[in-house]
Amino acid sequence: MDEWNGLTEWWLEEVDDPAYAEEVIPLFLEILEVGEGELILDLGCGEGRVQAAVAERGVTVVGVDINVELGAIAAARHPVVIQRLPDLSCFRDGCVDGAYLVLALEHLHDSERLFAERSEEH
Repeated sequence: MDEWNGLTEWWLEEVDDPAYAEEVIPLFLEILEVGEGELILDLGCGEGRVQAAVAERGVTVVGVDINVELGAIAAARHPVVIQRLPDLSCFRDGCVDGAYLVLALEHLHDSERLFAERSEEH
């Protein structure tokens, strides 16, 4: 986990880029399909900006991030679990309605495992 904990300042500068608020989040919200009252995981939630935008749609969003400092910022507004992805063993099977990643998939060392766990159920 140490590799990501040193990148807090970098990410906070990166996410302040106006394109993130003006393009990335609106584009994501345009394609996101969630129902009010659902429980959704934000995998790689960072400081929680996307998590907050999704929560405004009436869903409960639990953030998951490896970075302790960013997770603490996000946890000031919504629940967060500090966990290395793709290991989601802290969540019971079937306890969430869905999950999403925004600008995080490319940072996983084993993204195939994350998708394999979901597809094995169906």
